[in-house]
Amino acid sequence: MNNTQKKLLIVEDDPTSRAFLKFMLKKIKLDYLEAETGEMALELMETDKVDGMLLDIALGEGISGVTLMEKFREMKKFIDIPIIAVTAFENRVVGKIENGGFNDILRKPYTLGQLQNVLMKHNLIIS
Repeated sequence: MNNTQKKLLIVEDDPTSRAFLKFMLKKIKLDYLEAETGEMALELMETDKVDGMLLDIALGEGISGVTLMEKFREMKKFIDIPIIAVTAFENRVVGKIENGGFNDILRKPYTLGQLQNVLMKHNLIIS
C-alpha cells in the first residue's frame, strides 16, 4: 500500500494523542502536517495544501475544532476536503457534530483499523 501521495492535516493539542496519531499515519505511509492549535492550523493552511484533515474537537487553548472546521468550510479551497472530527465526547455531543460540516467522526480511543476505515471511506488511503 503506497499512500505517500496523500497528505493530511492533524490538529491535536494533546502531545500523547498527537504522537499516537502520527505513529499510525506513518504505519500506513501517509504524509501529514501537524498543528497543536487551531490558530497554528489556520496559519499552516495559508501556504500548504492537504487532502484531508483530522481535527480534535476539544483543543485546549484558543479556537475549538468545531470553530476551526467552520472557518475552513468558509474558504473555497477547503469546501470539498474531507474533515474528520476526532473526539472522545459522548453521543449527545457527537450528534451535534455529525449534523455540522464534518464528513465523519473518529471516536477516541480508536484502533489502526478504525483509522484506516475512515480514511478509506473518504478516499484518503490509496490501496
